[in-house]
Amino acid sequence: MLMKKYVFNIMMLLLPMLASADNSGVCGDGLTFSFVSETNTLTISKTGEGTGKMYDYESSSFGLPTWSDNYQLDVHNVIIEDGVTSIGNNAFLACCLLTSVTIPATVTSIGNNSFSGCFQLASVDIPEGVVSIGRQAFEQCAITSLVIPNSVTSIDSWAFSTSALSSIILPNSVVTIGYGAFQNCRNLTSIDIPNSLTEIAGGMFQNCTGLTSVTIPNSVTKIGSSAFVGCSSLTSIDIPSGVTSIEFATFQDCTALSSIDIPNSVTSIESQAFQIVSKRV
Repeated sequence: MLMKKYVFNIMMLLLPMLASADNSGVCGDGLTFSFVSETNTLTISKTGEGTGKMYDYESSSFGLPTWSDNYQLDVHNVIIEDGVTSIGNNAFLACCLLTSVTIPATVTSIGNNSFSGCFQLASVDIPEGVVSIGRQAFEQCAITSLVIPNSVTSIDSWAFSTSALSSIILPNSVVTIGYGAFQNCRNLTSIDIPNSLTEIAGGMFQNCTGLTSVTIPNSVTKIGSSAFVGCSSLTSIDIPSGVTSIEFATFQDCTALSSIDIPNSVTSIESQAFQIVSKRV
């Protein structure tokens, strides 16, 4: 009887430890995480001698971070502390009740799908020092306005697709923006393309139904296929003199387009470039 009571007492002592075992751990090279359920806050801290790079997580049930597996819907706030140098792929994927995130100046890259599906995330400050924003990084977020810092050189495909963006400022440091980066951003009304960009990628503004004006600088020599397809509020556009071709379905279903200046440099216009198929909603 005494032995059973002794074992029972040991188990009672261990229960709090077992209950909180998944609330902290390692999440990168010299990085740890801790989750406080009382405040719904997840903190990423630099504690070791490593590089501060977060793990790149796989988008499967076997490779997601601990917080996604165990309390994904409980994470409302994320604090990333100084010393962290990257936000890993899929780090906060589908944390759909996340409302605030703090990113330090030490972060240089924001990984693929890092905040994809964070439907409640309405604002984020991307610090000076971030160089790259990964594929689908802020897809389906509630962010309405954003200033991209001068340190960013690349924005990958679908980075802000289907988000609530109504305004975004792009600096002249950006040299590449991937396919469909602003696809389905229906609240976006205008945008100035930086003169550091030489190409508007395919599908970049596809179905941006609220887009009424876009400024394309003379540095642009290529506008990809379907770049403005479905931009039903776009009334006019000036194509810069360095562009040599208007590609497939570039302005398809731009139903309000009444004025377009095509420069002498354009030598080919591909099929369906200005075709009206249907009025999209």
